[in-house]
Amino acid sequence: MDKFHKIILENEDIRVRIYYITLSIASIALTISLIADIFQGFNRPVLILVGVGVVFLIALWFLSVYLHIENLGKHLLIYFFNLVLFPKIFIYSGGITCGLLLAFLISLVIIGILLEGKSRIIAYLISIVSMEITIYYSYAYQDKIKFLNYKDSIIDYCVTLLIVSLTIIYLVGLMLKAYNDERTKTQELNQRLQELSVKDELSGLYNRRELFRRLNSIYRSVSGSQIPASKQDCYIAMFDIDNFKRLNDTYGHQFGDKVLSAVAHILMESATEDDGEIAARYGGEEFVIIIRATSVHDALERVDQIRKDIESIRWDNVPDLVVTVSGGLSSCESFDNVDLVIQDADEHLYKAKHEGKNQIQV
Repeated sequence: MDKFHKIILENEDIRVRIYYITLSIASIALTISLIADIFQGFNRPVLILVGVGVVFLIALWFLSVYLHIENLGKHLLIYFFNLVLFPKIFIYSGGITCGLLLAFLISLVIIGILLEGKSRIIAYLISIVSMEITIYYSYAYQDKIKFLNYKDSIIDYCVTLLIVSLTIIYLVGLMLKAYNDERTKTQELNQRLQELSVKDELSGLYNRRELFRRLNSIYRSVSGSQIPASKQDCYIAMFDIDNFKRLNDTYGHQFGDKVLSAVAHILMESATEDDGEIAARYGGEEFVIIIRATSVHDALERVDQIRKDIESIRWDNVPDLVVTVSGGLSSCESFDNVDLVIQDADEHLYKAKHEGKNQIQV
């Protein structure tokens, strides 16, 4: 049962899924048809043909599952039905008075779904020609056809219509679900690719390229416009983890990555994107955050709080370790371009390092 579920419901190839579903539905439909034919008193050739069809479908199902002959199986299924089973049953079951033509139409739909390219066109043409010849034969040799009476014809058409309609509804539903699943996967992949293009994989923060894109956007805007899009009340803070190389050498690079991620998390939580704030990894152990504040004093308070939050992080394996950062704060309004404000923040960061670390310089 698990193998059946995996093949039909979890297979990524929609054509393979429909192939197995078609085999299953056709097997059930022929079995029902065989029972109905027995009750309707059809002649022995019809019963034998339908019985052979049931055995063929079940055998093909198991061979496909265990030998993985799905591609060959698709062709065997289509040609067996359209060249052998349908023409023979059509003649022996009452010709135009039976409902087989409805089932033949669904077989054409199956051709369009299961096959591709030239094989689809060839199978369609051969099937149409075969059925046209069969219909003409039933007209030219009417004396060899045992036509159904009105009552049996109505019953046969009703049963066939029910089976065909349910099959169509199920196949259409399956295809729509597969299409929606594929579209969802594509959207998720595109979103992931977009995130990878603007974010640093290790830290989850925006990358340097996205940081400069945002900064350039701020400097291209007109002063006095909406806060998230202008350099008005905009500040840049640059952080560097103190003694990070020694930390890496002492505790290993895996722990170093853990430190980078923890610091990045504090920065991410401190930035409100709706206000135009972002946190980015500038490179190595350096980070930059764009913040909005009404004064340099307020900006310094926020940046220093970030420093304190990082200092308060405790590490499970090394509980006595205290990781600190140094930072430089600069106002976007004080400079005319991105390079100058970054340079100023970097100079203040260098000053903080030179004067003892674990501090913010403005």
